[in-house]
Amino acid sequence: MIYDRNIAIDAQIQLTKILGAGIVGAGDVFFVGTKATASYNWYRSRVPSGKLFTTMNKAIAACATKRNDKIVVLPQYTETISAAGGVTVNKDDVEIIGVGTGTDRPTFTLTATASTFLISGGNVTVRNIYVDATGIDAIVTPFSLTSTIGGTFLSNVEVYFAKTSYVALKVLTAGTAAAANNLLIDSCYFHGDAVANCTNAIQLVGGSFIKITNNVINGNFTTTLGPINGITAVTPEIFISGNVLENRTAASTKVVVLYTGSTGRVVNNRILILSGTAPITGDTISVGGNYYAAAVGVSAAVLI
Repeated sequence: MIYDRNIAIDAQIQLTKILGAGIVGAGDVFFVGTKATASYNWYRSRVPSGKLFTTMNKAIAACATKRNDKIVVLPQYTETISAAGGVTVNKDDVEIIGVGTGTDRPTFTLTATASTFLISGGNVTVRNIYVDATGIDAIVTPFSLTSTIGGTFLSNVEVYFAKTSYVALKVLTAGTAAAANNLLIDSCYFHGDAVANCTNAIQLVGGSFIKITNNVINGNFTTTLGPINGITAVTPEIFISGNVLENRTAASTKVVVLYTGSTGRVVNNRILILSGTAPITGDTISVGGNYYAAAVGVSAAVLI
């Protein structure tokens, strides 16, 4: 499931509907694109006058909160995020749809340690984009969630992080507990190089009814924390299922560590650690149907 082509195709179907008859129940639709290529020009020729923008923030500014507006990011679009809030989604009920597959997907490149794709609006959806965080060490928070409403949905988002050693990187972190409420991360791919030294992939500060499903997350994370870590607050009714979770740091023992008193389920995942027999920590979490291996090349065993 490293890359779900069906979701990318679904994004193109949505674009076709938008360019044609539109989507029932949607608000306004805006477009982002800059590439001067034949394929891009084909899309551009079909975008309504006044609806095409050259940066994400310009398109976001055109949206109205709670109108269910959509931003369609055209194939081969690239944007550099060089500061905190370099892209800031500050409107509620906005959906961002990347169009294209493979290397044609919209690409956002982070170039500073403070660079963030900030989501401060509630009920924001981001689909089918590629985030390149490999060019600089110690990027703190590529995705930052600060909404007091929550409801963020990431689907088919790929984040490639940590190309060199001693990188402390958190792919997704919530600034407040409410920001993670009703968070859904589905069919995403978070990955780093073998030389990386990352804190976590998904770090949560509380939040209720979080779902982390059908993702592939692999990298060299903190040995005792792993790729998914709940810190400083209880996470009620979290659901972690259908994921491939790998912590490839030498002597790593964990892939999921949740804050004491958190509730929910960690079920039906495939897990790789490099030491120990207890890759999941959650004192009041239901655990079942997971398979794990404690070394590369070893057949997985059922984790009771």
